[in-house]
Amino acid sequence: MFDAAIWDTVFWGNTITRWVIAAGIALVLVVGLRIVAAVVAKQFKRLAGRTDTDIDDLVADLLDKTKLLFIVVVAVWGASRTLDMTEGATQIVRVALVLTLLLQAGLWAGAIVNYFLAAYRKKAEADDPGVATAMGAVGFLASVAVWSVVFLIALDTLGIDITALIAGLGVGGIAIALAVQNV
Repeated sequence: MFDAAIWDTVFWGNTITRWVIAAGIALVLVVGLRIVAAVVAKQFKRLAGRTDTDIDDLVADLLDKTKLLFIVVVAVWGASRTLDMTEGATQIVRVALVLTLLLQAGLWAGAIVNYFLAAYRKKAEADDPGVATAMGAVGFLASVAVWSVVFLIALDTLGIDITALIAGLGVGGIAIALAVQNV
């Protein structure tokens, strides 16, 4: 039915057999990483019910915030290591991995900031009800800071010179700090 020689056909520098193996590796990695993340998150959630600390809740929340896109890109990167790729293709896969990692790190950092702000809000609300509004503003500013850093690192990864942007953000940060000094 199939000619055995088709598996030895070279397509983009690799045989069809190597492409199928790489696709299989990527599929196994996606399924395996999803299972590991789900099992570990479930264990932390179970542990969270038996402990007084909230750190295990945070870890379970971070694992829940791990996006499928991140897992897929990691799996594709892992599978690509089995292929003979040109320098350009290797660079594209590496940049995709770094950008996806930055996106995921931004989501994790946002969740961590929200966790600590919520914990502080819970403690301080009893003494001062106005803390909720202030913590909302602080949370927004922290989120802007996290995503600004992620954006700058992403631009740097893409080869764009960010020194002028960093200088502008520094001056802008000083201006904002002076403007909210009385608040």
